Amino acid sequence: LDTAPPNVDPTSVSLLLPKAGSVTAFVEPTGNDGSCCVLFAGRNESPILSETKNQTTVLEALQAAYPQWDEISESMAQQLMMQENPGAASSVVCNTYHYNDKAVLVGDACHATGGVSGQGVNSALQDSFALAECIQGNRGDLATALLSYSKKQVPEGKALYDLSFGPKPTGFKAIVWAFLNARNTLFRGRFGIGRPPLQTRLTTTLTPFSEIRKESDSFYEAPFPEEAEIQRRLLALHEQAMQSAKESIEVQS
Repeated sequence: LDTAPPNVDPTSVSLLLPKAGSVTAFVEPTGNDGSCCVLFAGRNESPILSETKNQTTVLEALQAAYPQWDEISESMAQQLMMQENPGAASSVVCNTYHYNDKAVLVGDACHATGGVSGQGVNSALQDSFALAECIQGNRGDLATALLSYSKKQVPEGKALYDLSFGPKPTGFKAIVWAFLNARNTLFRGRFGIGRPPLQTRLTTTLTPFSEIRKESDSFYEAPFPEEAEIQRRLLALHEQAMQSAKESIEVQS
């Protein structure tokens, strides 16, 4: 699109929920001129994702899901009709990002959210930068460098995964959670009311994902693990892998 849809921040990734149906929309900026692309995600039974012949059916589904886009719905329907069949996305969350001094994971290889948060590239760049820092700070000891990398980034990947899929509160907590999200969407932190929507915060601030995740601890089934607990688990996995590799070498000898 040449311009962002109405009431959408043109400088950050925005997640929009439909008025009808279950197909969500991610609006992602593609340039500094206000242009953007819209990525739809959901189940294939929706005409928005599955219809390839009847443009009217797609248009009606778009208008029902996003009535605020009435002026651009026809253009979007035309573009959707020209697209290939929708792809499938998977989620990944790993409990460690390295194996001894032999292998290391970054980006979607260790914390893929299927595009839900719009942070795939950003988080991969953060992983790469952290890995470079850890290697530089532990020259001559790659095993320690990779362990340091896991200790630094596993909490961030875990937090991003949690934030992407959100909590599943019930009862009164579900009402409060819905109210807070509606408030943030409406005011976006303006006039000191609420906070910017999650996607805006993830995209435009340097606040660690783990800190943002901890802010909502009371709505998740369990609080975010303490740093000491995460590091204890990672060290145990590291020592187990090192011992396994040592035993393998002895057997080969």
